Amino acid sequence: MIPNHCSVRTHVFFLLLALGLLGGGVPAQATPDQPNLTMATDSLVIGAFSTAEVGAAVPDGWRELTFERGDIETPTTYEVVAEDGQRVVRAHSEQGASGLVKEVDIDPEAYPVVSWSWRVDGVLEDGDYRRRAGDDYPARLYLIYDVPARDLGFRGRIAYNVIQALGYSDVPTRALNYIWGNVAPVNEAVDNPYSDWVKMVAVESGDAEAGTWHYEARHHYNDYVAIWVERPPTIVGVAIMTDADDTAGEATAFYGDILFHRQHDASENLPLQRAE
Repeated sequence: MIPNHCSVRTHVFFLLLALGLLGGGVPAQATPDQPNLTMATDSLVIGAFSTAEVGAAVPDGWRELTFERGDIETPTTYEVVAEDGQRVVRAHSEQGASGLVKEVDIDPEAYPVVSWSWRVDGVLEDGDYRRRAGDDYPARLYLIYDVPARDLGFRGRIAYNVIQALGYSDVPTRALNYIWGNVAPVNEAVDNPYSDWVKMVAVESGDAEAGTWHYEARHHYNDYVAIWVERPPTIVGVAIMTDADDTAGEATAFYGDILFHRQHDASENLPLQRAE
């Protein structure tokens, strides 16, 4: 098993997702085809994986973020592959963690809908959103927001200052994390077990649909408002991550293109539930 202090590194990893940046779902058929919005003026293509070079470890405009120290010695491997007739990013993690991140500057009111496709080979048997030891997911999509530390409240500012004192100068202070969970309730906002700065929403859960491409579209603006009861600030980062360090497991996922839309046929979510 991975030592407990390794889990702390996983938490710090998430908090550092912005470092490289600053310094429900509908089953698809056999492929991750998305509506033809790539060149539409009402869409922003953030992850153009379908046009990336096969074999590339990091698509253009993205950056791999791995641990420079700590006990997570095995990063997740990422590679652009041809899968089911499409070019997508394949992620594979064996008891490790790392991610791909991209710097963005997106007005969430102008582009309130995010869409993407993904496929997982299976969920992590010991994954459990309620426990730090179970904080692993075969597939994640992060939206990272520009929230000043002064707006975090007293306890939040203390935590922020402690993290900076550890040598991490740029720390994302708020993030929305869409996950493919194991036992997580679908369409319910839950706290990350490490930090209430991060809220997680399972758009898929369980392995019943493992091996099947799912096209997702979330009205992230509405999700943010439902969770934090305020208008969302600028989105400064987008990240994907497949991790299996806390559970000492193994996970494989595939990610299709990521787009932000002004309008979308699937732009209205079911009302987001907030966990008690």
